[in-house]
Amino acid sequence: MAKRKIEVGSQLIYHTIVSQAGSFDKALLEFVMNSVDAHATEMTIEMDRHGFRVEDNGKGIQRIHDVETCLGTLGFDHDADAGRTFGRFGAGRAQAWAFAPTCMRTGTYQMDVDIKQWGLEYELLEDRDPVDGFQVSGSFYDPMTLADVERTERSLADMALYVSLPITFNGRRLNRPPEDQKWTLETDDACIRLDHSSTLDVYNLGVLVCRYNSRDFGSGGVVLSKRALDVNLARNAVLESKCEVWKRIKKALNEAVGLKPKKAIRLNDFEREYFLSQILSGERTIDDPEIAKLRLLQDITGKRHRIDRVTKLNDITFITSHEDERMAVRAHERGDVFVLSQSMLSMLGLRSPSCDTVCEAFNALCRTEHTDHMKAFGMEPFRGKVNPFDDYRALFESGHDLLDRKKDLTKIERCALKAIERHARFLPALFSMVTGESREKRDIHVGVSQTAEAWTDGRTYIAIEREFLKGMRRGFGGVLKIAHLLAHEYVHDTSDSTGHGHSPEFFEQYHEITQNPRFGGIAQDILAAYHSELKRAGLKPTKAMNDALEFDQSCIERSHEAA
Repeated sequence: MAKRKIEVGSQLIYHTIVSQAGSFDKALLEFVMNSVDAHATEMTIEMDRHGFRVEDNGKGIQRIHDVETCLGTLGFDHDADAGRTFGRFGAGRAQAWAFAPTCMRTGTYQMDVDIKQWGLEYELLEDRDPVDGFQVSGSFYDPMTLADVERTERSLADMALYVSLPITFNGRRLNRPPEDQKWTLETDDACIRLDHSSTLDVYNLGVLVCRYNSRDFGSGGVVLSKRALDVNLARNAVLESKCEVWKRIKKALNEAVGLKPKKAIRLNDFEREYFLSQILSGERTIDDPEIAKLRLLQDITGKRHRIDRVTKLNDITFITSHEDERMAVRAHERGDVFVLSQSMLSMLGLRSPSCDTVCEAFNALCRTEHTDHMKAFGMEPFRGKVNPFDDYRALFESGHDLLDRKKDLTKIERCALKAIERHARFLPALFSMVTGESREKRDIHVGVSQTAEAWTDGRTYIAIEREFLKGMRRGFGGVLKIAHLLAHEYVHDTSDSTGHGHSPEFFEQYHEITQNPRFGGIAQDILAAYHSELKRAGLKPTKAMNDALEFDQSCIERSHEAA
């Protein structure tokens, strides 16, 4: 039986042309790569809302046969020894055809394409005025907006950032010479820069291929290959199992990231998750002193601890609802139990945690070279217990009670309350000035609660827990915490007495208020008023309070002298 060749229909070719480029920046990137393959030493791109023009000074095409092969044939076979850096399939230039009728010039030839009017037919003109290199221009089928033009420039600059060929876009240099950049290390295969960004950007000979999440490698940064990577047809992924160059780069990356514990204890969340995954997989253990000292363990308050502390924990719990957060924080701060943060659970890969899965993760974290020997005697690496949070609810009374200022408060507490009331009334005005939203003045109360430092009904009052009020006697730091609590409660526009969560918008408003210079002034005024109220009541301010006020006064005097 004779073998037959599969034919490709024109409709499939047409569909490939119009669908392979989702945005015009990708079409321009194809021209950039073609210019590199043509050994150009400079390239210019001009673009506005209505059209574009691209020129380079590469070797161009001089023979009619080559024009018909390279420009008139889609998907032609490249010669292996043609010296091309990027060209593999001979289809990239067609991406621009989906956006505009194009005129391509090289040597004395001109090729005109208009797929909407002519379909897959094109016009080839000969004996035109000769041009150096390669030129392509076109008028868009649908005019772009100015924002589209700017977005195209930004995106192309990102994708062609390290191409060695100088590229000019509307008169501005688009890319950066790789030799002018600072790199963490260089190998025969790549230049590598490690940093704390959220992605590791991989450039194939200067052209962006993909971005890995930095948790995959334990670092953000840039990988710029010096040798061609094996990539997929869309050029947006490295063929990791096939590409020997990438395998060597990956090995160098892992070795470089492995040096981080020796250089710095402070790691970002992506780096912490990477090292946790290394421990969980067994590639690293807490026996390694450089690993043991890393602060990978995070509690409910956000504090980070050395990872080797897991071997010393007796009781662990976790929460799955934001409504339990206040109670969990109190349980942790009182020392009843070590409460894991929800981000810690996520970094351990526990999306729906249970006591069993958390215990399993901690057994993996505690694993050492002696683990198998211990298991032979029925002993697990993690000696502690993981308990459901419900076991600790009985330790708390969930209610909040307001105290009567005349009957229940001490003289010191009444002085503190008067000082707060006198200056907290300026917080609603600061809130409105900073956020543009109005807040009515709220009454300030002192209360008792085992689960909250402060709470509000979202409209009429804010209550401060009695024990927390004592911190004001520690000076400015204690008063500033009270001011932060008040700001926090003012941002709440609904009751938070039964538990609550915080949206990104909440934190944005809270930080805008507390970072405003006037906020610190309110805290200083509360301290000064508290100091005065104590003296007026015949009570003695603490040394910390006196020192804070003297420091403020000396700063004021120095500023006056400088003026």
